Amino acid sequence: MDESALMDIAGNTDRPDWQASRLAELVLHLTGCSADEALVAVGAAAEPPVLTNEDALERVARAIVRLRH
Repeated sequence: MDESALMDIAGNTDRPDWQASRLAELVLHLTGCSADEALVAVGAAAEPPVLTNEDALERVARAIVRLRH
């Protein structure tokens, strides 16, 4: 998946995975990784479907740590 495809997915809030896609987009820009790496690091399926702000922040932080190792 390329960066523009990820941004298209992330912009569609009707999708059940929109929040994970937005978080992956943030991780992509913060780390410079590929879109696929960002999606895997964030976890494509968000559990629960809508994360709180604290959970979203934690998920991004964990994704960045995963990508650095």
